[in-house]
Amino acid sequence: MTTVTERTLVVTSPHGLGNRLRPLLSGMVLAEASQRHFSFLWTRTAACGAGFHDLFKNDWQVQEVTPGVVDALPTWPRLPDVLADDEPKLTIRTPYWLLTPSCHPAHPALMSRCAELLAELQPIPEIARKVTEFQASHFRPRMIGVHLRRGDFTVVRRWQANNLGSSFHAVDKLLARWPDAGVLLCSDDITPENSGQSLPTTGVHAAYQRRYGPHLIVRRPSSLDRSTVGGVQEALVDLWLLRSVDAFVGTLDSSFSDVASFERQVPIFWAEPDDWRYQLLAWLLMQTGIVGSLQRSGCRRCGREVMLLESIQYYAQRLRRKWKWINYVAPF
Repeated sequence: MTTVTERTLVVTSPHGLGNRLRPLLSGMVLAEASQRHFSFLWTRTAACGAGFHDLFKNDWQVQEVTPGVVDALPTWPRLPDVLADDEPKLTIRTPYWLLTPSCHPAHPALMSRCAELLAELQPIPEIARKVTEFQASHFRPRMIGVHLRRGDFTVVRRWQANNLGSSFHAVDKLLARWPDAGVLLCSDDITPENSGQSLPTTGVHAAYQRRYGPHLIVRRPSSLDRSTVGGVQEALVDLWLLRSVDAFVGTLDSSFSDVASFERQVPIFWAEPDDWRYQLLAWLLMQTGIVGSLQRSGCRRCGREVMLLESIQYYAQRLRRKWKWINYVAPF
């Protein structure tokens, strides 16, 4: 018989901060529920140059390893259900949540425990102080948080980063409800202060300044370079500030937005791409009920919840192999 100490769950992700917190938290929960010894392999990469203890003071089962250790581990095209898997020693490399409520009936009951663990995460004193001081000096009694993901999205997902208008629409609705609210904008779009970045700017900060003027609150991070300890620490400050707002507007398919909004009981809006072709297709899929079929297909294909945006991309790529003209109709 396999004992509890022999049953293990090792999880890792070499990606950015949000893409580490998701498998870390959900992996801990599933290890508890399946009576497995848990450990998370944390490596410093260009996407996240900080160690776990550069960010948090929790004494969790996080082991820092070299990038080569993680690179040698296989990725999972389809994530397993840890609760049901009989394999005694599981090693999973993924940037996604391992808890998938819409795919596995036993998972919804574990979501509250995942939220508890996220609430237990304690930033190191320097980061906690920055969060507290910024809240005290800039926050209003009611705050709307906005996260507009740019960075490498402006290169590899250009149409997806084109969501400024959609974010305006969401913020306008919230300000109509709370006219005195502040608007906290967090974005990795470059500005004159961080123009050393090699990525193009999309003018997010200037556009928000023109539209929301006295409502706008912006924290200027000292670095956007996520390959450095300081850059990731700055990102964590923004993440914790966004988790304290009264309403949230996020970017679809951004793990940072995902963690910022996770299990928060506040109004949440998603700034979808402004491209009319995406909006029309999404509307048609919703009206015809095909969205449900896409969700079930995503669970079967990936073993996890797949967002509508990701499903559209998947099937568009398949069609593109047969019909090149799809590029003109559906650039995503």
